[in-house]
Formats: sequence, C-alpha cells, structure tokens
Amino acid sequence: MSFFSVSRALRVVEAVGRRSSGARGGCGFGFRYGKCTMAGHRRGFLTSILSGASGSQGSFHREKRSKVIEAPVEIVSSVVADVASYQHFLPYINQSQIISPVEESDGIFTFTADLQVGFTLWSDQFRSLVEVSPEKYVIARCGESEVMRDMNTLWTFNKRGDEATEVFFSVNLQIMDPLMANTIAALFSTMADAQMEAFQAEILSRYSKSIRPHMATAS
Repeated sequence: MSFFSVSRALRVVEAVGRRSSGARGGCGFGFRYGKCTMAGHRRGFLTSILSGASGSQGSFHREKRSKVIEAPVEIVSSVVADVASYQHFLPYINQSQIISPVEESDGIFTFTADLQVGFTLWSDQFRSLVEVSPEKYVIARCGESEVMRDMNTLWTFNKRGDEATEVFFSVNLQIMDPLMANTIAALFSTMADAQMEAFQAEILSRYSKSIRPHMATAS
C-alpha cells in the first residue's frame, strides 16, 4: 500500500468526520443496538485504524494482510463494498444486512450494516458504519459488545496495471474480556486468513463472469 493512497484517504475521511461531528454537536455518529453500542469520535476512522488504539483499557489486537489479485480495481473494490452479500461467500459471517439508505457526498458513500459473526466457541453481532470511496478504500467501524470495543476495518486498493490490484487489509479490535483475549485473537487471525482467500475467490468468480460476454462476442 502506497503512502500516497493512505494519506489521500485519511484527508478525505478526516474531512467527513469533522462535518459529521459539527452536525451532531461534536458527537459524530452514534446509535445503540441491543447490548452493542457505537459512538463516533473526533479522530477520523483511518486515524484510529492505523494507530491501533482507541481507548485506555483492554487488550488490543491487530491483523494485517496484503495480496495482489489478478482482477481490475473496480471489480475488487465493488466486491469488498458489497456488504449485503458477505453472508453468501464469507466464512464466519452468518448474516449481513444493510439497514440504512446509502448516502453519497463528494463521491463517498456511507451506510449502516448489521453483521452476525459466528464461531464454534464464540459469536456476536455488530452494527457497522461503512464508508466507501470507490476504487480507493472501504472502511467499517463497529461498536461495542460484551467482550469487544471499537473493531475497525480498513481495505485499500492500488492498481497494478489494468488487470491486477494490490489489496491491503487491516482490522483492529480492543478485547475487553481478559479471559477471552487469547481465544478471540486466535479466532480473528484464522478469520482474516480465511476471508482474504474467500474475497479473492469471489472477486475472480465475478471477474470471470464479467468477461465471458465479451469473449463470446469476440468469438
């Protein structure tokens, strides 16, 4: 991931965060979902994600992955932004649903989604604020549950020619339950590996379907 891509995305997200804070009396985005809560902060999404720290308590855990995928950036970024379809192709995601209208401002799209994550030993539900800058980045910020706080996810995309894309993925979370810290950290490491592979498979599948009509026409 190039420094320019991150710094450009950071400037855009910080600007959106400042406008949101001003519109809501300095509180940013906030809502409650059962036992899960989420509240935005003055710091931008990318600032929290890249620093890996969002509070003063709990155990912090971070996973990072990168991969070059042989597909155009528009296909890659559109699959990552397709949160409603996660339940159909991502392991450990039992349910995924967009629950708000998709809003657009200056080419940046935002919406709220509910995700249910399930493992054999542990499961939870999260409400996420998702921000999409097409072909540049996808950011998701989740709230609190009984064992975790501030799970932040960042995807960035860099073109590698016309037919390849370098994907950078990072997820940070704060585990509040010390008895679950090691278990959850191990589960998220496993999930990060499995989901990167699942994303690649879904991207290549959609890319293959998109070029078949052109191949048929050419023949």
